[in-house]
Amino acid sequence: MNKKIFYLVLSIMSLGFFTACDDKPLNSEAEMKFIAFDTPSVIGLPKMEGTNVTFYVAYSTTDEELKEMVPTIILSTGATVSPESGSKVDFTGGTVKFTVTSQDWMHSTEYNVTYKRAANPDAEILGMSFSDEVVVTQPEIDGTDITFYVDFYATDEQLKELTPDITVSPQATVTPASGSKVDFSGGAVKFTVNAGDGKGKTEYNVICKKAPSPETSISSFSVSGAAVVIDAVMDGSNIYFYVDPNATAAQLKDIIPIITLSENATVSPASGTKVDFSGGTVKFTVTAEDGVTKTEYDVTARKATIAKYGFENWSLSGDSQALKYQITEGWASSNDAVKLIKLLSGMTGYTGGYPINPTEDKRSGNYAAEIYSLDTKGKMLFGNQIPKVTAGTMFLGSFITNSTDHLASTKFGILFDKKPLKVRGYYKYKAGTEFYNNLELDTTGKKDGMSVSAVLYEVENDTDILTGHDIYTSEKIVAKAIMTNDEEKNEFSPFEITLDYSGKTYDSSKKYKFTVIFSSSKDGIKYDGAIGSRLVIDDVEIISE
Repeated sequence: MNKKIFYLVLSIMSLGFFTACDDKPLNSEAEMKFIAFDTPSVIGLPKMEGTNVTFYVAYSTTDEELKEMVPTIILSTGATVSPESGSKVDFTGGTVKFTVTSQDWMHSTEYNVTYKRAANPDAEILGMSFSDEVVVTQPEIDGTDITFYVDFYATDEQLKELTPDITVSPQATVTPASGSKVDFSGGAVKFTVNAGDGKGKTEYNVICKKAPSPETSISSFSVSGAAVVIDAVMDGSNIYFYVDPNATAAQLKDIIPIITLSENATVSPASGTKVDFSGGTVKFTVTAEDGVTKTEYDVTARKATIAKYGFENWSLSGDSQALKYQITEGWASSNDAVKLIKLLSGMTGYTGGYPINPTEDKRSGNYAAEIYSLDTKGKMLFGNQIPKVTAGTMFLGSFITNSTDHLASTKFGILFDKKPLKVRGYYKYKAGTEFYNNLELDTTGKKDGMSVSAVLYEVENDTDILTGHDIYTSEKIVAKAIMTNDEEKNEFSPFEITLDYSGKTYDSSKKYKFTVIFSSSKDGIKYDGAIGSRLVIDDVEIISE
């Protein structure tokens, strides 16, 4: 029997039965009056518009939760619904059709019940990455802090062009945008994520750091200790300094290096600690900040050559009218210039002493060298002008009087077969009170000063010489050092001058001459100076390789 006919007959029979038994008619309405879900993921009450019902679930609702939604439905009197109220209904398909059948079974209504997801309230950065070559470590997210590393040598221009690829919560947006160029040259950039619901908002600090440095440079190296006479010189990975040739083993074990390194690098032996150089060379290892890169430096203590001058040996020379002191240690002086002036005192009017003399006002030993600037009157002699002030000058070299060219009289320099590095010693000084600019008394308050200078120059043969005309200007000069000071020194004070080679190279196969010049008037070569300026020199050392 056809099922539809069967059910129709059965319905008519039932209607007749109930009609016969009860005069009240059955309800013909097939209406859904109310529907709700007692599920935490459902937001609010469903909205009914005719036969369409819409309800919202939280954005995070899972498919498992959607499969087990339990509706509570209120219907017209006596009506039934399928799926039933209180039963689990699978909404993973989005819309479920509910059919309401009237009490009298004569009417039915279909309702489309649809769920929608609410806007996402999440505002998170879920992932970030860079394809730029300078990025060496991809970002790591720690709460609202995101850190990544770039190559140590990355330039600001490169950091201004970094392009992050950013994954955020669904429906969220981020500023600066994913895929856009971001300037990280300042180190940190603020990224703002706005949730899809228009309410959620999170700020992230994205921090760009440079990777640990691979550099292992020593930028400066100096040494201290009783044995050290010349501080360290750097030549690539070779570093050397000079020690006293008579230094003891104990002194060589007591040398302290002070080392400046690349940023965050370390060195062994450590800077500021005592290092034993009694064996000559010590290997220093610099480890970069990255902990991997290392460079070894050989640091050598070389024995210096030291020529010492205590100015102890003096001799008298000349006739009874013009006896003068002569140093017997290879030094010449302006005494010879004054000798002629004294011999012809009847014409020059000068009857005073000599500018260079031994003095018992010494630092050590029995004597020191005393150097004066003298008033030699400034008269004419055989058509030549005698200086008003003759500066006391003592120098390595010789003095051969040239009556027509006074500056040519000073023959500066002795043959020298070593590379001089430094001249040091002790001095006292007091400037005279009357300063003359050549023959004219200065009225502007100009003050005299002492000078110490050293010059190394190249020669072709033993007779090549520099004089007062070119000792500081000749192209033959390889290295020089000059010190001047007008301060009064009543006690012996140390001085030290280091020769500046100014990019020129010392060649041991060539021939050189070397001079050290002391003057009681720093501009005496121009005949400018103060009468009575006094310079005392003692314990001079020339330190050479």
